Order: sequence, then structure tokens, then C-alpha cells
Amino acid sequence: MRRRAKGATAQQKVRYRRFAKLEAAFECDTHILLAVIPRRGPAVDTDRFVPLLEKALGRVKIETAPADAGNDSEPNHVYAR
Repeated sequence: MRRRAKGATAQQKVRYRRFAKLEAAFECDTHILLAVIPRRGPAVDTDRFVPLLEKALGRVKIETAPADAGNDSEPNHVYAR
């Protein structure tokens, strides 16, 4: 649960709900699914980039790995290079 905003009443608290989250790597030209990591959300994505990329690299050679902003961190850039 997040902290409520200044001046908000107890009924205005923001509650996070848990949900299924699937992180996946695809081959862009053919849309073939290369790797998946299922887990519960909400959660940050920066720590899942390396394991997902390693799983995908076990199947194919990857020359370019586009990713969304959730995976944008310097350690992930260094690992991908």
C-alpha cells in the first residue's frame, strides 16, 4: 500500500493489487516467442532484462535487442553490448 497523499482521508489510500505479469522476448520479423518470465506484478522490469535475454540467447543469436523503457538502465546496456 502506498502512503496516502497529504490531507487525504483514510478511505483515500491507494492500494496496489497483485496481478499476473508476463515478460517476453520475441523475434521481431517472425513474431516467434523466444523466452518468457512469468511473475506477479506490479514490479519493476530492470532486473528481469538479463535473465530474459540469456534465455533468448540460448535459442538464437541476437544482434539487436530493442526493449521498452522499463528495461532502460546502464547495467542492462552494458550487458547487452
